[in-house]
Amino acid sequence: MSTTTYSDDAAAAGPTGHPEVIDQAGLDRIQQERVFDAVTLQPDEASLQTLRDFTVRYTDRFLDRPIYTLAWPSRLYIPGSADGHTYWVTQPPAGNRYAFAWTGATGPSPGSFADKATGNLAAVISPTSTKGTFQAWAGIGIDYRPTARLSEVRFGGSITALGIDTVTVLSRDRTAGYAHVAAFADVFLQGWEINPVTGAWDKLNPFLRHNVYSDPFHGEGSMAALSHPVTLSDSTFGTRFLVEGGKRYALAVTVEVALVVDVRERDDRTPYQLRPGDQFGLEARLGGAISQMTVDTTVVYQA
Repeated sequence: MSTTTYSDDAAAAGPTGHPEVIDQAGLDRIQQERVFDAVTLQPDEASLQTLRDFTVRYTDRFLDRPIYTLAWPSRLYIPGSADGHTYWVTQPPAGNRYAFAWTGATGPSPGSFADKATGNLAAVISPTSTKGTFQAWAGIGIDYRPTARLSEVRFGGSITALGIDTVTVLSRDRTAGYAHVAAFADVFLQGWEINPVTGAWDKLNPFLRHNVYSDPFHGEGSMAALSHPVTLSDSTFGTRFLVEGGKRYALAVTVEVALVVDVRERDDRTPYQLRPGDQFGLEARLGGAISQMTVDTTVVYQA
């Protein structure tokens, strides 16, 4: 658990954007300009001395600098009350803990919650109407402030969650006509720029969506609860944003569930009116824990 740090031109960023121990371009030039003895086919003394000087110069600079740091990785963000020692050898700065949490819904959402302290969240929707599209969502995010004037960052999130959906549509005397219910659940990686004057959140493009389930149900009947486990890692579940220095951003993992309901009377046009004795129960949920989020600068366009 260590990172290598360099602080001068001996550690110029390489093609990956990470510091290099040596000036690789300079070394390549020395190798190309070597002069070989025609008999022994070995480099001449001047060429050997140039390589020795190069080696000594960069070795001195390398040894004079601290190679390892125990500072918290600036790329890593964790829940507000999490023990930082389970992630790293030191505790994180306050800015590297989750900063935002929210929920929302377009219909009854019993049990929806989001907790930035623990990283736990759940979105639940349970409509009582026989027609319409109903959604619920929950999100946890970080407060990110880039330092470069213009750069591209990769935002990733790790989440372990479980999705569950249940559907029961039973009219007492089988008096319903057409019946269709579709349940959906998704995990998103999203970003917003926070307006410094109004505080409004302006959504960034693009975003990343991972579908957990898409379950259709047709006709009257009862569908047993279906379970859909999902585990996503920040190393593979990530998306990129273009960001500007001096601006403030919210980057978040959100979960969302939806139910699309269309139950009709016998005429196949009028929304079905529930009657005494009918059994009608719908629920879609997705909940779990976000263990960490990461932000890596992938390209710096203007330092």
